[in-house]
Amino acid sequence: MPQNAFFEIGRLGVMQFKHVLRLLCAVFSCLPGALPVKAAAIAGAEFPDSVVQQGRPLILNGLGVRSYLGFKIYAAALYLVEKSPDEAQIIASPSVRVLKMHYFVDVDQDDARAAWERSFAELCPMPCKFSEEIQQFTRYVSAIKAQDTETYIFSPDGLEAMLKPGQPAVKIAGREFSGLVLATWIGRDPPTEDLKQGLLGKLK
Repeated sequence: MPQNAFFEIGRLGVMQFKHVLRLLCAVFSCLPGALPVKAAAIAGAEFPDSVVQQGRPLILNGLGVRSYLGFKIYAAALYLVEKSPDEAQIIASPSVRVLKMHYFVDVDQDDARAAWERSFAELCPMPCKFSEEIQQFTRYVSAIKAQDTETYIFSPDGLEAMLKPGQPAVKIAGREFSGLVLATWIGRDPPTEDLKQGLLGKLK
């Protein structure tokens, strides 16, 4: 076989390999858990610039930090189909939305549950029509360790929350309740105004 024939075979092999590699990159970049090339950071916590959820690409709307008495408790990132600074529109949106959290400190179970109960009480005073859903949700709230992450998915079907790595997601049906949970961060009584404004993309 002529020497240039070996060269052609080798060249074709490299081309085929590159083609396969491009296909693999394209496939895995579309998976929900895929890591993007670029990331955004706040207070040392990194979040992807975009995520894919239910087959739809979502872009980073904003980043915020929850602080208490000067201590950073967690950082959060909100993802939407299209960027928006309007909290009412975001909460009522029929599109899927995602919120990711990264904790900087330990939080025991009692404190974590008490924080959720206070937020729900402010947004939905008794008698609250979501009492059953709130009880169901808070049963799954457990102790948090520094560096733990959480992911909340809000959709017309309801809420899906990944509260612990490796554990099954908490799923609670109901679009309105899903919106109520999202409102605990960006509604009329957020943990802090800076956190809300950051998630809405209003802090520079």
